[in-house]
Amino acid sequence: MAASADKSSRRFVTRQAATVIVLSLVLLTSCSFRKVLVVSDPYIESLEGTSWGPGSKLFALRAGLAGFHVTRTQASKENDLTTVLMVSEPVEFVIISPWNAATLKILPAREQKLIIAGAQPADNTDMPISSVVPDRSAVFADFGVLTAGIVQRSEKKAVAIFNASTETKRREMNIFTEAFRDASEGSSNPELLVIRDLSENGSRELPPDLGELSAEASVLLLFAGPMNIQALAASADSSVPVITESLRGSGAWKERIIASVEDSTRGMNRALIAELRAEIPEELRYYPATLVKGVLYSAQSR
Repeated sequence: MAASADKSSRRFVTRQAATVIVLSLVLLTSCSFRKVLVVSDPYIESLEGTSWGPGSKLFALRAGLAGFHVTRTQASKENDLTTVLMVSEPVEFVIISPWNAATLKILPAREQKLIIAGAQPADNTDMPISSVVPDRSAVFADFGVLTAGIVQRSEKKAVAIFNASTETKRREMNIFTEAFRDASEGSSNPELLVIRDLSENGSRELPPDLGELSAEASVLLLFAGPMNIQALAASADSSVPVITESLRGSGAWKERIIASVEDSTRGMNRALIAELRAEIPEELRYYPATLVKGVLYSAQSR
């Protein structure tokens, strides 16, 4: 037993030493590497519940092995992305969070390639920006089937709140809707699905009747980005079970969660490095998202 523990300890020390050596080599040679600036925001890690993929030391290490030197900074309301880019040292690539992408007004007057990590720019942008985006299609199809089962067993409606402001978001909404209807064929209530799209008419407000809708619902589906938290709070009195997105970092609503579609840090990092290395950038580069089961999943998926 002692010999086994000693052997495991030696392997751990060896791995740690190898990591230190690799990092040292990266630091010593980084002056000849292509430079990358990663700009996070004050919210991303609280949402993710862990180190944001491109802001992590592991990403810096893997990027270093691929020939890139990564530095990190953070933008905020007081020091927005445009300001950060104007005062930062010139770099070849800038990786930004979805929140930063939404606040970007103009590009600095220098040659830089911008990459959004985890989202795509709004349809109306004319800026030369690339994106690495989670492919959530399979998870949304699963959500459609799961929701149909919940509705059939409860004979109560499902209420889904989307913010389908981009082509990708609209595709996800359509995949969900089609999967729900296919799974509902032959049931007595195939149309018990209420969908509200906040992007219609440019709305940035939750439906005023959300509390009433959720009180009569068997399940509430929230895919409205930052407004999901507000919707969870607005429906708190009904305690209706929830299927949502990007909630891994929050334990506040844990007891209401059936499932959530979450980003894959490993998939994002691989896609980012592939985009950094690409001679011809892809406007959109996809990586697979994951379905994370909540505490209510077993009870609601029977």
